[in-house]
Amino acid sequence: MVKDRVVVHKNTLLAFIENSANYKNFLLKSFVNTINIGKSRFPFEKSKETQFGDLKNYFTAFKSESIAHNLNAKLQPYRIEGIIQSYKAIDFKKWLNLLEKQKIINQNKLELEKSDLERYQSLF
Repeated sequence: MVKDRVVVHKNTLLAFIENSANYKNFLLKSFVNTINIGKSRFPFEKSKETQFGDLKNYFTAFKSESIAHNLNAKLQPYRIEGIIQSYKAIDFKKWLNLLEKQKIINQNKLELEKSDLERYQSLF
């Protein structure tokens, strides 16, 4: 094992992970070496036939989070919600404008009703 603050050379064993997985089915080093870091997507299809043993829960959690991240990046649901909110804001402004116009119309109607009432009262 490597001690703390020691220079590490190429192909030096850094750590040993004890695991109940069958090493013949899953060799972590060979699997990690096949991953192209430049790609934006993790190659989960390469791990379908492997058995992870104790690492299965961690790998499943990682896979779920990675899939959720990729879907959010691709579909951008929050951007769509923002667009919907902006349309709602525009609709509410139009509705407010209509209500203000309706208020003015109703105030004018009320003034006419008051003048009609005063006229009837003066006649009787």
